[in-house]
Amino acid sequence: MLYKKASHRRRARRLLPAVIGLLLTGILGVALLQIPAVQSRVVWRYEIARTYLRGILRPVQALPTALPVQAGQAVQVDPPARPTPSATPPQPTIEPSPTALVSPTPRPTPTPPPAKASIPAPPYEKQDINNCGPATLSMFLNHFGWKGDQFTVSEVIKPIAQDRNVNIDELLYYTRNHTGWLHSDFRVGGTLDILKRFVAAGL
Repeated sequence: MLYKKASHRRRARRLLPAVIGLLLTGILGVALLQIPAVQSRVVWRYEIARTYLRGILRPVQALPTALPVQAGQAVQVDPPARPTPSATPPQPTIEPSPTALVSPTPRPTPTPPPAKASIPAPPYEKQDINNCGPATLSMFLNHFGWKGDQFTVSEVIKPIAQDRNVNIDELLYYTRNHTGWLHSDFRVGGTLDILKRFVAAGL
């Protein structure tokens, strides 16, 4: 009995330095993570490792696909609904009175863009974790004299670093409500000629 107690004590004495070492390592790690330069480097690795482990534990399943139609197989399509005839008698057609032909007003032709135009690049800002939208908007706004960085933007529209999605509406909201005289807009369907004119105008 005395031998067992002595062996337990020896084991406890051997484990005590290891436990203290683990506690000190944990405290030191937490303290180092408070430094922004260390945090920005470590959080990336943590996100990659977590995504990798999630892919192993819960792999993405194959998406369902539509069954292919066999050659010569009839596809049933419902016929369109026939319009019900109306009881209203046909109205007599009235010939329009002749009108004088009006020549169309000539449209002004836009001034062609210059043969060469460029915009000076804004100061480069390295993207932080999941911060592509705020970093891009920050560089864009700095081109027009705005004073701020990607974290100024992300504190408003993306305060959680793990938030991986920023919509164009959120970027427009920030510009319209938090950048003073600056304004932004979003359009689709542009052309290369329009883009050249924007560059030539300094936009």
